[in-house]
Amino acid sequence: MWKRAHSEEWHTVGIVSAMDGGVAGILSEMEQTRRTNYATLHRMAHAAVCNVYRPSSRANIGFLRALGLFARDLWSHRQPIAVQIKSDWTGIYKGSYLGTFWAVVMAVTPMSVYMLLGWLKILPTDGAMPLSVYIAAGVTVWMLIAETITTSINGLRGAAASLSGSQMPLCVGLVAHYGVLISDTVIRLAALILFVLFSGAEHLSWTLLLFPVLIVPMLLFGIGLGFVLASFNVVFPDIDPLTGMILRYLVFFSCAFFPLPEGNAFLQQTLNWNVPAQLVMGVRELMILGHVDHPQGFAIACIASLAVFLFGIRTFYRLEPHIEERL
Repeated sequence: MWKRAHSEEWHTVGIVSAMDGGVAGILSEMEQTRRTNYATLHRMAHAAVCNVYRPSSRANIGFLRALGLFARDLWSHRQPIAVQIKSDWTGIYKGSYLGTFWAVVMAVTPMSVYMLLGWLKILPTDGAMPLSVYIAAGVTVWMLIAETITTSINGLRGAAASLSGSQMPLCVGLVAHYGVLISDTVIRLAALILFVLFSGAEHLSWTLLLFPVLIVPMLLFGIGLGFVLASFNVVFPDIDPLTGMILRYLVFFSCAFFPLPEGNAFLQQTLNWNVPAQLVMGVRELMILGHVDHPQGFAIACIASLAVFLFGIRTFYRLEPHIEERL
């Protein structure tokens, strides 16, 4: 009996010891798993913080990297951009009986106003081309530059509202708002072609077909300057009305509707550094005359447009995290 009891006691002790060892092993394994998971989560959180909120992640961004991000964002979100452009264009005059008619009339109204002033002999011309062609070409170029700037400023808050809760970058919403100004430019170009045909075949040059290429410097200048002004307008909302006021005055120095007076020495000296004026004159002369009277000034304006574009894109991507916080 004593041997049997003693054997059962040792058997029970062995079972308890085994159970204790198993529990200890399980607890040890659970603790190891917990530490591993904690370390993994810590690394993930640290990486997320470093990639998103680290000040130097955008503060030190270069021109080429900003340009690459801009191209990548536009390409990866090309379908939402196309949908937004279609929605903006169809929604402007939605509900009106003459929707397409108003789209055409509102696009050509600015050139018709200045044509009226020209026919009344209030505005001079350079004599190299008919007055209607001179004004139509100038309006087409100038309005593309001005509207790209103003659309960028006004479209940033709208882009933030439309993209709220999504993962799309702000530049997608901004570019999507350019659809209306591109359609207005196409309508003005069609009106320009009609004015050229009515003025005589001698004013029709094959270089008019280069318009899609010639507008590239204007778009670069407008997008770059627009992105910079739109970024700072989030902090200083007065930039929006101030820009509109400056553009209303600057149009008279852009050579869009009439040439600058030759008797004003100051205006003639600053003409080479007047980027909008050089773009307007150069593109208009290339489209209508087939050559540029001031190639050096036009080349400087094209280079300056590229520099403004790169600076604007870089500034926008550097400030994008702060812009999202403000909006």
